[in-house]
Amino acid sequence: MKNQISKYLLIRLLFLAAGLWLLYHFAFYLLPKNIQEDQFSFVGELDLIIGLSLVYTLFFSIFIFFEYLKFSKRCQVKLKKSALVMLFIGVVLVLVSLFLSFKL
Repeated sequence: MKNQISKYLLIRLLFLAAGLWLLYHFAFYLLPKNIQEDQFSFVGELDLIIGLSLVYTLFFSIFIFFEYLKFSKRCQVKLKKSALVMLFIGVVLVLVSLFLSFKL
């Protein structure tokens, strides 16, 4: 059971990290051409990264919440606690992204 919990946490953390990494590295290509060629394109890129990470972490947190509910119905207490930890991480990232998107 312990192997199952660590596997669950590792896979979910890898999905979260890989998604944020992809958003970070490919946000420049999602910008319009005139902003890409501008001298201060990094500001637009940063704004886009924060907005996209907000959407990604929000959907990730919703997915984890539904997994939490599924584990609650099946009485899988240890996986439910792991999903709760992942949900906490996701909600913190959503709140940070939301704060930064309003700050910029």
